[in-house]
Amino acid sequence: MVQLMARMAAMAALFMAAGAVLSGESKAQAETENLELTVRGDWVFRTEPYRSGFCVMSGRMSVFAPRVDEDKDGCALTAVEICGEEKSIVEQSCRVSAREDRVYVDSEIINMLQTKPSSKGYAPDNFVFVDVTSTRLDGYLVSAVSAPVVFSRPDGG
Repeated sequence: MVQLMARMAAMAALFMAAGAVLSGESKAQAETENLELTVRGDWVFRTEPYRSGFCVMSGRMSVFAPRVDEDKDGCALTAVEICGEEKSIVEQSCRVSAREDRVYVDSEIINMLQTKPSSKGYAPDNFVFVDVTSTRLDGYLVSAVSAPVVFSRPDGG
């Protein structure tokens, strides 16, 4: 009888530990989903100057819920890069994902609307956000260059 009680206590402890792990995973999943929901909608953005202050990027991004067959939010991004008197305008599609406490935007070039004459190519504009609220995303452009960037709602709120 003592052995049976000890086994039952061990099993109860195992179930409690498994429940705690699952509860932690559920909490992390909920936090990830909340981050993704927070970034849905329209945004405008601007980087700090880069390439020794010669270039700056600005643009618009719209984030929308995933299609039925996808697991990440989708987005459309138009970036305008100005370097001196030259300008590139690039349409991109993108995917938004949240991992841990960061939000990532991974882009793919769809159309070069305008290309700087001196350009030797254009890399997709990816972003990582380290501070996320419903009205502001602070992070970094991660592309051929890296620069701090701020995204905000076009209507301010």
